[in-house]
Amino acid sequence: MSWTVRSYATGAASASRQLKLGAVCWRKLRFSLALALVLFALTALGHHRAFARELLQTQPSGAASAVPAIPLTLADALEMARRNFPSIKESLYRSEAAQLKVRLEKTSYLPRGSMLVQEMRGTSNQTTGPLLPNSTFPPISGAEVGGNDLTGGWGCATGAFLTWEPFDFGLRAANVAAAQAESRQSSFQADVSELEAEVGAAEAFLRASAAQEALRASQALLERMAMLKDTVRVLFDKHLRSNTDVFMAQAEEARAKDQVIEAEQALDLASCDLCGAIGLPGPTIRIESSPLLEFTPESGQLSGNVESHPVFLVQASASQAAANRKKAIEKSYYPRVNLIAAIYGRGSSFKSDVSINEAKGFYPTRVNYAAGFNITFPFLDIFELKARRLAASKIELAERAQLALTGLKLSTDNQRAEALMKGALKLAENAPVKVEAARQAANSARVRYQIGLSSINDVALDEQLLKQAEVEQSTARLRVWRAFLAQAAAKGNIELFLLEIKKTEKH
Repeated sequence: MSWTVRSYATGAASASRQLKLGAVCWRKLRFSLALALVLFALTALGHHRAFARELLQTQPSGAASAVPAIPLTLADALEMARRNFPSIKESLYRSEAAQLKVRLEKTSYLPRGSMLVQEMRGTSNQTTGPLLPNSTFPPISGAEVGGNDLTGGWGCATGAFLTWEPFDFGLRAANVAAAQAESRQSSFQADVSELEAEVGAAEAFLRASAAQEALRASQALLERMAMLKDTVRVLFDKHLRSNTDVFMAQAEEARAKDQVIEAEQALDLASCDLCGAIGLPGPTIRIESSPLLEFTPESGQLSGNVESHPVFLVQASASQAAANRKKAIEKSYYPRVNLIAAIYGRGSSFKSDVSINEAKGFYPTRVNYAAGFNITFPFLDIFELKARRLAASKIELAERAQLALTGLKLSTDNQRAEALMKGALKLAENAPVKVEAARQAANSARVRYQIGLSSINDVALDEQLLKQAEVEQSTARLRVWRAFLAQAAAKGNIELFLLEIKKTEKH
């Protein structure tokens, strides 16, 4: 028996040691697997980073952050300004609000009605004597009973009230007319905002185009200055020119580089202004102005007059609104006639002897109706209405004076635009002659310098004159387009300008 027990204990101890050994082996195995997974992940990450470095090295500098330029024509700029510029959206929303105000004024012709439901519990202690109308103390109906009984009872009331003003001697019509004039003013103001946005986008586009042409002329000057420096270097190596000419050629090249940098800066600023004018700040744009440099618009093609200009129509609507508001004040000093109808019911827990029946008071038990009319005439308002009418008259006169000033300004702008067009056409006609003369002078100066008949200063001066003539030639046609735009803005007719732009771009 003792041997059996010892054998059983020995077997149990052996099994326990084997279990502990297996657990240790399993922990070691799990640690080895985890370590292998970590090493595998680190190796894969290293290969991924090496591949990414190789990929970046194969790409040109700045390729990751380069944004493709958006080609933009003048017609595109006008369309994008019309679609995206915030002031246009603001004016449209204000115009819609003014139209809704007209609907609001027209609702004054409709009857007015209201309903009331009350459920309450309170006392009925009453005393004899007057009480001025107020909104603090609720009225109590019923017989007077001496003393104070704070027991209280239930009460309810419900009813409907209807009133309608059949005629008003023209007051509501004057208010509706004033609201309609303000609605037309807001609508014309939306047209003005659209016109201003499109004119602003077109001016920004033409300024950016001029800056782009100035940059091209500056780059061409830099190329000619580099060629001049190389020519001077060759002549110096052959001992045909002094070292001073080499230094002066280098200085002129550096000056040309500065002009290129300034032109690039001017183009960047003009592009930023253009992006803001079309309502899309931020994107990189590529200005497509070549059609504008090849064709010019025909003068005298735009139609329109001062009375049809949106700015004039806005001020005319403002003047009419002021007149209608004065008329509404004049129509206010008339009696007001209202037809009235009411039906109502009441319920109460109080009996005629002021005893309480708790079973009643939750629903109406007495029903009544009433119908009739009211005539009210606040005759003492005449002093206030006279002061308001006088102020409204002065405002109407001020709006009329502003209307005359607006017409004068638009006529002046129209005359200025015609003068701009006349001068721009002459400058565009004379620009090729000036460029050809400057080019021949620059070529002659280079030849004369090579044979020793002129100094390098003469060459540099003629090159600067040629660059200026090229800038003026490239911008001369843009001046014509700007004058054409000024005519369109002065006449308030941007559509014909847009049609001319599209026709030019199609050619």
